[in-house]
Amino acid sequence: MAPSLVDIHPDQLHSTIRTNALAFSDIPAYADAIAHFGSVGVDDRKFLVRRVYAKLTIGPDAKIAFKFELEKLVTLMSRLSGNPTLSPTMAKLETRLIDILYRDLPRPPSTYVAALPPAEPVVPSHCTYAFRDPAGENYNPLIPGLGKAGSPYARSVPSSNPMPPGLLPDPDLVFDTLLKRDKFEKHPGGINALFFAFANLIVHSAFHTDQSNPSINLTSSYLDLSILYGDSQAQCDSVRNKDGCGKLHEDCFADSRLLLMPPATCALLVLLSRNHNYSAQRIRQINERGTYKTEFANDDERDAQDDEIFNRARLVNCVYFVQIILSDYIGAILGLVRDGYTWRLDPLSQYRSENHELSSRGEGNVVSVEFNLLYRWHATLSEGDEKWTRDTFREIFEREDVENINVEDFAKAARKMKATLNEDPRQWTFNKLERGPDGRFCDADLAKILQDATVSRAGAYKARGTPEVLRLIEKLGIEQARRWGTCSMNDFRRFLGLKPFESFSEWNPDKSVSAAAAALYKDIENLELYVGLQAEEAKPPIAGAGLCPGHTISRAILADAVCLTRGDRFLTTELTPFNLTAWGYQDCQRNPRDGSYGGMLTKLLYRTLPAYYRPRSASHKERLYAITGHESIDTSLIQDALSQNASKFSDYFRTKTSELIKRHCITNSRTPQYVDIVQDVINMLPVHWICEELAGLPLTEGNTASSEQARYTAFADVCRYVLLNAEPEYDWKLRNSASHISAEFIQVVKSHLGSWLLDRDRFLRVGFLNKIRSANRDAEVIAVSLFAEVVPMAAQWSHAVAHIVDFYLDAGREKDSKRIVDLAKLNTSGANKEIGGFMRVALGQGGPSGILETALFENTAAQTLGEILTLSGLKRAPGTSGKLNRFVELVNGDEQHLYVNSRSEVVPFPQSLFVQFEA
Repeated sequence: MAPSLVDIHPDQLHSTIRTNALAFSDIPAYADAIAHFGSVGVDDRKFLVRRVYAKLTIGPDAKIAFKFELEKLVTLMSRLSGNPTLSPTMAKLETRLIDILYRDLPRPPSTYVAALPPAEPVVPSHCTYAFRDPAGENYNPLIPGLGKAGSPYARSVPSSNPMPPGLLPDPDLVFDTLLKRDKFEKHPGGINALFFAFANLIVHSAFHTDQSNPSINLTSSYLDLSILYGDSQAQCDSVRNKDGCGKLHEDCFADSRLLLMPPATCALLVLLSRNHNYSAQRIRQINERGTYKTEFANDDERDAQDDEIFNRARLVNCVYFVQIILSDYIGAILGLVRDGYTWRLDPLSQYRSENHELSSRGEGNVVSVEFNLLYRWHATLSEGDEKWTRDTFREIFEREDVENINVEDFAKAARKMKATLNEDPRQWTFNKLERGPDGRFCDADLAKILQDATVSRAGAYKARGTPEVLRLIEKLGIEQARRWGTCSMNDFRRFLGLKPFESFSEWNPDKSVSAAAAALYKDIENLELYVGLQAEEAKPPIAGAGLCPGHTISRAILADAVCLTRGDRFLTTELTPFNLTAWGYQDCQRNPRDGSYGGMLTKLLYRTLPAYYRPRSASHKERLYAITGHESIDTSLIQDALSQNASKFSDYFRTKTSELIKRHCITNSRTPQYVDIVQDVINMLPVHWICEELAGLPLTEGNTASSEQARYTAFADVCRYVLLNAEPEYDWKLRNSASHISAEFIQVVKSHLGSWLLDRDRFLRVGFLNKIRSANRDAEVIAVSLFAEVVPMAAQWSHAVAHIVDFYLDAGREKDSKRIVDLAKLNTSGANKEIGGFMRVALGQGGPSGILETALFENTAAQTLGEILTLSGLKRAPGTSGKLNRFVELVNGDEQHLYVNSRSEVVPFPQSLFVQFEA
């Protein structure tokens, strides 16, 4: 078979298109065809994808492959989404696919497995923000009980097969012939045990069958992290601290079922518990509406604040959880992580259909019995998790032959565990871990569990792949499916729009498996859903397929993922900065250029286990080498040259300060005038100095404010990466940014240094380089050394000066400010030293330290400070604009100021401070 377009590297796509195997003009037609599914009298989906794949198959003898329609479509979108010409069409194609998947399941459900309880009156909330109810109520304003915890399961597919349950084969016989593991086979796509530990969190968040009434789902039908927060107000209260900070008890979660899962499942849930507390702390620290307090007049006031911070942090944490699902989990399912693509299916966004009608979102969801059966992926249990399960069962059932336990043994053990389990989640533990005095588990223990799961290969989806230790669990699953009256395998496929199997060999080509199934079920139409899903032929690890389950599971989980997420109003219509806070909203957005193809799990690991997930544990010099590629750095040469020119540079900073204030001040016909003294002046000063006086680096055409800010951001990224090294989740992004500016800087300086013989006038315009060049050092060494000495310190210079200005803007310091102005006018070494004393006083109040040790800083900062303080009638602008948007956080026992920028990101440097003055 000739190679298809989806198997070709993206770099070759343009040449492929030029061969007329695929025309640009064809792709909009494919998107249009998807938009009009159902408008022709044939199997539309198959017709469309065959047409697409026919076009995408290269060569005159090519044959069309029909078996992997969805995979080909996903691969097409992932590989062409970054193409500037095709990305709008690919986005259109994606919205049509999402619309199809979202419409796969009815909302509200057509039927339930039991009668719905009577609707209860909705208690009005006086909160001005949206929040998740502990029991999952009010997700659909018109049907408040839709998907609520304690409601019956939905039935997605009515059964049309008349075979009586009494004629179905014995569950033990089914297990022995079709499901029992004959040998362990490694997952063909390379997926590890950590993936399925995370899958456990998803499944248990949406499914919790009531053992006394199996028709009832005890948890809500939403990805609301009920396993962490509980399914009721009482459960939720049991894990909350309620001290006014909105936090959970340390390393606590509400669902005891997870204690019987392999330990990586609980370890991941503990990290999400920590992420909640991290979010609650950030929301309280930033206090963006200025309403949070540290002291309370009474308990009601404290409880109201605790509720608000808790509910907002829960919204953030749930979105974070879902972003891990969409980025890491679904990315792995579709093979996008394995193949190195950043594109992800986005089911949360709003869009309009062809008739301009808004797409449906946030309508609610009810999980069904069919999908309850679909997610029982016991064949994927790794060898390590199989051993853990067997050892745990032996301990619980107090016997060696756990493969032979029966229902009575199981019920007895369950009663015993329930009686002995401590009701206080703060006392729970797993994998024999011990809690510390603060209630936290040891980071090293959690990291070892997660890292062991990472290197442990999961099992393959296959018939005869389920470990025998799970015999009873599988038997109970088969029996429960029959009591629910679930549909057959072919009924389910018809419901999804898939072709029904015509024979057992089509379902699974393995002759031994298909023969056994034929002997048990006689007719392919009798093949029950649970068994059919578990023992179906698995997909190979092709492009667009990473999970490699059976074809039916693969198709169904995408539809379910879209419905679970798009149907949740807190992930769609209520996903706003107002509800989550501006910081919370941006914190749970994925960054495709973070080094993990937009993964969010990486960020969670960096944040919660920083000592055990280190991006680059390197020294200052090693980090400079990482971005410059040079070990030969001679900063002493640069330091000497800077010191010799300190007086000249102080004049430059004074003049440039005045120039920037005049350029950026906001004026009208009346006084006062306003200027953002931090963003437009203090942060820009070292940028202009480096670009204009030292390196000859262009500020880009027009010398515009946006280009200045871009330079500042790039220089600040260098400082954050090289000197601070305290933000592991941003390491990749910062390193890329620093490497980019390093390459540009070095190239420009080398160009200037190399041009002095050919264009002496041009070279002399950068007088500082002229003096350094006279030292007869290699141009590359000079360029790298200059970068290493001045660029990382630019943001620190601005940071220090911003703190000093902020300090002397406070009332009561007018006398000191006047003295600084008088001294600055003298502009002598002695005067600057005296100003340095005033600056040390200011920096002793919480500013950065260390930078004051240089004469260069003393001279330049002194003149800058004097020029700012000399402004007539200088004072803070009114309101929050006249204050640094910052908060204090303890870092390794020391207080550190952090700031919130205009994008609501927490950054280490101040971003804005408006002042007013008279013209």
